[in-house]
Amino acid sequence: MPLFFGSSFLSTNCGLRVGLLTALLLCQPLQVSRAYGAVESFHYTGDGTDLQATVDRLPSGATLVFASDQMLVLWDALVLRQPVTLLGLRARLPEGLGGISLVEVRAEDVSLIDLELHGNYATVSQDQRAPLVAITRGRFTVERATFFDSTKEGLGVTAEDRDIVGGVIRDISAYRVGRDAISLSGGNRGLKVRDVVIENVSLETSYLRGAVEVSDGADNIVVRNVKAVDAMYAVDIQDHREQSGSNTRVIIDGVEAHDCRYMIRTDNSPRGHAGLVLRNLTGYNIRFPLALSHTRDVVIENVTFTGSREWVRGTPAITVTLANCQNVVVRGLNVEWTDELPLAVENRYLGTDLHAPALLIVGPSLSPKNEADRTAFLEEQVARELQAAIAEDRFMTEAAAARGVTPEGR
Repeated sequence: MPLFFGSSFLSTNCGLRVGLLTALLLCQPLQVSRAYGAVESFHYTGDGTDLQATVDRLPSGATLVFASDQMLVLWDALVLRQPVTLLGLRARLPEGLGGISLVEVRAEDVSLIDLELHGNYATVSQDQRAPLVAITRGRFTVERATFFDSTKEGLGVTAEDRDIVGGVIRDISAYRVGRDAISLSGGNRGLKVRDVVIENVSLETSYLRGAVEVSDGADNIVVRNVKAVDAMYAVDIQDHREQSGSNTRVIIDGVEAHDCRYMIRTDNSPRGHAGLVLRNLTGYNIRFPLALSHTRDVVIENVTFTGSREWVRGTPAITVTLANCQNVVVRGLNVEWTDELPLAVENRYLGTDLHAPALLIVGPSLSPKNEADRTAFLEEQVARELQAAIAEDRFMTEAAAARGVTPEGR
């Protein structure tokens, strides 16, 4: 295949001669053209069979560009062991091949941009599931990626032998995924995944899970602008027991869920989960909009449920369930049903009484209808508001500091 080397390939004459000679001897389908800033960019024109060898020969920090009209079939995972950028990769797994990811990131400072990846959910059993992209190192970037038919996650970020620190995931679309479109996990071994931002995620159909999972030792995570249609949940913050770490300082801001069982779920066990902000949430035809468990210092703001009783299929009430949650502040909880359907707020470990010490409801929509009860409720609410606000402000200040902004600017 033809090779082209432009002036951006290693500016020194020695580097140019060595790189040219190596490529010619190996006959690799690799073209080197212009640089992105000071970084070399290489164009891949092969059929995928030599892609791993090509990636292994890239200099650290290089960008590998793929043709926009080329779909590669990969029988083995492409493993990234050094800092590189893949731009425009389009690849799919063969039918029936299980237990294989398309891309594995095993180095820090890797960027994956403009991806289109296809799995094989219909032909692989769940005991052979694997994410399309598996990341085990930090300081990663994944932008403008589309995932189809994954047997597990579209993108799985999991700590294996060390903490994962730093990452950006944005502009993700996923269709017909087996589990989550995006999963962050400390790995169920006591490790952490921290300082990650996820934004602009769209999911259409998850067979078993949802759009975003944050789990098992996640810390200082921000998730913004998530839309989920036809899934178990839009966002889940959970642990898988065993040696899972606690999830702390997690902000979920901007969720739209359609035809899901849950909008937000925390499938947690008691292990110190704390500092959860849920803000600007909208659910349409959600059976159990908020189901939170074993978490303290929780702020819930600006939540709207809209739908019809017919979709709920006999469920007696739409519930906000709080199981062993402490210092919970709820502001702006609105229900807009097309027919009469009550809203229940249940605090399982303290009974269903809205006056329970761990729960503060702010706003008229959930106040008791009886005037005497309402007066007593408001009096108790005022007495508790200062304590709850202190708990909220403490967490919000910490979260703002972690994001590098002042409390006044949040």
